[in-house]
Amino acid sequence: MENSYSSYIKQVERALSLPQSQKKELLRGFQAELKEKFPDPPSSERLLNDMGQPEEVASALLEAIDTTEYIRFNSIRLRWFRIAIVTLVLLAIIFIGTIVYLDASEVKRVDINIVQDSIPTWYSIDTEGK
Repeated sequence: MENSYSSYIKQVERALSLPQSQKKELLRGFQAELKEKFPDPPSSERLLNDMGQPEEVASALLEAIDTTEYIRFNSIRLRWFRIAIVTLVLLAIIFIGTIVYLDASEVKRVDINIVQDSIPTWYSIDTEGK
């Protein structure tokens, strides 16, 4: 039944958007609280009934931490996300621009066919002696 503890804690962990160090600290305390409340490993149904959904537990745990650190962490994540998006857009523009430039500046192949003129010239008449 230890699996019900670990799967429930993993679900709570996925719902927390915190730095790894804070997440581990919160989860250690939460795990100790679970083991204190349930000396014998409960079923996953009992965990859900007594503790609530993992998302609700994660929200309650987030309320217990310092909000400035939470806001700072999420603002840093948002900043890196924006940097990644801008970088990808710039790379796409460079790629498309390069393709367009190379296509426009490409030397096109021209086939030249030399065809014999069917109308005789004076020179050809004179050389034959006519």
